[in-house]
Formats: sequence, C-alpha cells, structure tokens
Amino acid sequence: MTEIDPKEILYTIGIYVFRHPEKDGDMITPHGAKQMLATARQLNDDPQLDTVHRLIYSGAERTWEAAMVMAAGLGLRMLPEMNDGFDPSNLVTSFGVDRIMAEALLTKENGGTVRRGMNDSLFAVQGRQAMTATLTTLAKDMVDKDQDTAVVISHTPWAELATDD
Repeated sequence: MTEIDPKEILYTIGIYVFRHPEKDGDMITPHGAKQMLATARQLNDDPQLDTVHRLIYSGAERTWEAAMVMAAGLGLRMLPEMNDGFDPSNLVTSFGVDRIMAEALLTKENGGTVRRGMNDSLFAVQGRQAMTATLTTLAKDMVDKDQDTAVVISHTPWAELATDD
C-alpha cells in the first residue's frame, strides 16, 4: 500500500459527501429527486470537477436512489458502490437509540452546533472518528487506484461531524 502524507491528500483527492435529500420512509420523494438533481447540476458547474471516479452510497435504499439521480445528473455511466463506513448502524446499535436521542436533545438545548455535540456526546465523538477513518481509507484506496474524485451519498450526520462548526 502507498504511504500518503495527509497534507497531500487535501490537495489531490476530492471527496464530496452529501446527505440524502428529502425522503419518505427509506425512499426519496419526487421533491428529493429534484433536490439531488439540482445538486448534481451545481457540481457540473464546478470548474475543479473534471471527472468523477467513484460514486458511493451508504447502504440505505434512499442513498442508493439519490446516488442514481446524482449519476444521471452528472452524466455518469456507473453504478454506485456501497460503503457501509458511511452507515451509522454500528454505533446506533452499540449506543442504543434512547441514549442517542437524549444526547441529540442535550446538544440542541446547548446551542445545536457540532462543536457543542462534540463536547456533550460520546456518540458524536465516535461518529467523527468513524467518518474520519472511512474518509482516510477511501482516500488511500483512491490514491492506490490513481483516482482523484468521489461523490458520496450518505444517510448519516457524519459529514457534519467532520467539521468544527
């Protein structure tokens, strides 16, 4: 495996992570499909985005549907690949839904920011660690395969946890 300087990844790899659009149950709505198509059109207008090498979804039906709309909007001729690193199920199972909901309410009451969540919630901290590990693994794999751009459709707040604000 290729050794990678983390600073180099920031300049050579583009990983665009989106949360699924509006949904009803585990399916995107017609409005959600329009939202994802609009997102794809905005990506098409990005002068730094030449080619998408990877289209990834987190495993939920709604993320697969959204990825298919994204593919159509970007003119991609590829099926999305599943990466369960963008799926929160493992942490949800280990923490329990009641605890997660209690921590989410506490975070909201304390200002609702990711920074507050990182202070108030072990779930948020472990979510950030999980997202960081998944993104790092994906970036390393992309470098090994000489790929520079991936689009990910997730059903988690992990992307929000990857930043401090």
